[in-house]
Amino acid sequence: MQIHLISQGYGSESEHTLGSLLVELISEKAYGAFTAISAFASEGGVNGIAKHLSKAKDHLKKITIIVGVDQKGTSEEALKALLKIGVKVFIYYQKGNAIFHPKIYLFEGSNKSELILGSSNLTVQGLFSNVEASLWITLDVNDEDDIAVINQLKSNFSTLFDQTDVNLQPLTQELIEMLVKAGIVPAEKDRKQVQDKCDESQNTEMDQVITKFFPKKVISKIPSEFKVISKSVKVDVVEKFVEHKEFLEEVFIWKVKSLKIRDLNIPKGEKTNATGSMLFKKGELDIDPRSYFRDVVFANLKWKPDSEKPHYERAYADFKIVIDGTSYGVYNLKISHKTDTTSKSYFQHNSMTSLSWGPAKKIIAKDELIGKSLSLYKKGSIFVIRIE
Repeated sequence: MQIHLISQGYGSESEHTLGSLLVELISEKAYGAFTAISAFASEGGVNGIAKHLSKAKDHLKKITIIVGVDQKGTSEEALKALLKIGVKVFIYYQKGNAIFHPKIYLFEGSNKSELILGSSNLTVQGLFSNVEASLWITLDVNDEDDIAVINQLKSNFSTLFDQTDVNLQPLTQELIEMLVKAGIVPAEKDRKQVQDKCDESQNTEMDQVITKFFPKKVISKIPSEFKVISKSVKVDVVEKFVEHKEFLEEVFIWKVKSLKIRDLNIPKGEKTNATGSMLFKKGELDIDPRSYFRDVVFANLKWKPDSEKPHYERAYADFKIVIDGTSYGVYNLKISHKTDTTSKSYFQHNSMTSLSWGPAKKIIAKDELIGKSLSLYKKGSIFVIRIE
């Protein structure tokens, strides 16, 4: 028996998190069964782990997931994502003050098993960025004392492991609809309002005081597969962009209807700063601007962390700029992405990615472009900005 402590939430490296450990163990062919029991589940947490479970079905012949729905900790989108995985999924719920709160992850193999017990739920924050503590126990299945640990676990939670508990129900679309209608399961955005710090004080002065007592810390970087991209993005736009490596024609990516003076770097007022950059905002698409540009549009660029600003990544790409049908050439421009998922901007669903105009400023910072629309396309390896 080997016991390791997973102390998560005190660094920026994702390999020291429970989420990264689960991804690693799921891929190991030494295990034939996986059981996950979690009090809460989020859309991002489920989607991230689902990708790896799908690849592991050749060796993980038995996969069982049990999720609780107390305290609005599990979302409708998370349950729908669980349903799509195509494995055994059960929901545990009981009325009353007592809640379903275990976090158990068990991998079973012919020679060894892995048992993880701790505080991490099947949510993005629980797997990567929250301050959590778990014990990771490697067990020898040929050792009587080691086997006794698994037997005791399965005995104490026998009705969960054999799925006979009266408060356990197989997950179906009908059950999801019933739980949503009853107000037990919220939409993902409402779950985040309850579980995450979306309602932090908007009082800037008080925020500064609080920050002196409780400063922000660097949190672990979340892998892209665990980040949620809005499902209401036009499917044809995303599919065309993601699936095609070479583009014979321009592929539409994004559009902002009316350019503002800040976008064009021509501030007029005393309180308007010349940032030199344009934020990739939501624009005309129903997307999550926090992740769409970094994880879809510019996912394949060579991103590097900023050595001076720890919450920023930088990358460069070629942009052809066309204004009212006239091409002004190709510019190699810098793209910046803010990785801080604890910031107000992040919780307010604001843009986290921006484009620095750099050498293109001379053709962009013009009054006659205010109010025009800007569309972003891609053709081959070049991004095309069309302003008209």
